[in-house]
Amino acid sequence: MKTKIWIYSSFLLILGACFDPEIKTIVFTGVVQSSTITEISAEIEGTIISLTGNISEHGHCWLEDSTKTPTIENNRTRLGERNNRGGFQSLMFGLAPNTGYAVCGYAVVDGEVVYGKKVSFKTIGESKPLLTTTQIRDISRTSAVAVGRLNNVQQGNATQHGHCWLVADVFNQVQPTVTVAGTPRTTLGERSITGDFASNVSGLSPNTTYRIRTYAIINGKAEYGNTISFTTSQ
Repeated sequence: MKTKIWIYSSFLLILGACFDPEIKTIVFTGVVQSSTITEISAEIEGTIISLTGNISEHGHCWLEDSTKTPTIENNRTRLGERNNRGGFQSLMFGLAPNTGYAVCGYAVVDGEVVYGKKVSFKTIGESKPLLTTTQIRDISRTSAVAVGRLNNVQQGNATQHGHCWLVADVFNQVQPTVTVAGTPRTTLGERSITGDFASNVSGLSPNTTYRIRTYAIINGKAEYGNTISFTTSQ
């Protein structure tokens, strides 16, 4: 007998419906209530309306791109097994401020993944840059310590990160770039968590002004923080 399941995936507001004749799933979807959304989290409710089969896993899945459709290969909640109809609730956390997301309810029924219709929403707050160059400290004649911060890992883990710098030229506002051969940099390795990191910047010249900024290689692309200028001591 072919499995049939009805899922209601919603932020509890205006209802819509879709019908997929292949897997015979009816999905009622609402739109987000602003009261459930914060800068870093959102709550979503779903309801299994009708079911024949065994649910081995259910919950919600989401991704940081409201134009795409999430699957269980993305972020998801795992609410476990169930054998009855009714409601369920998921808390999505670790989100980025002022960012669009797409979310779907899902259930794994007799080994088949069935999804609710996609819902899009946006977190509140001001967006933060991916990387921040926060300070330069312990400046000496030939060295300094640069501090940076990775603000989120929504785009993926960094395969390399650190700081890059160059001698400042008042006539040419060139920025330090790791893709330019010979640009001095630190290599602090992979990083999969947010937070501060520090680089020991050495090999500098006395009484010289430098430009420095954080960088991270994410999905093969170099991302940068803001640039800070500093001058070594005499």
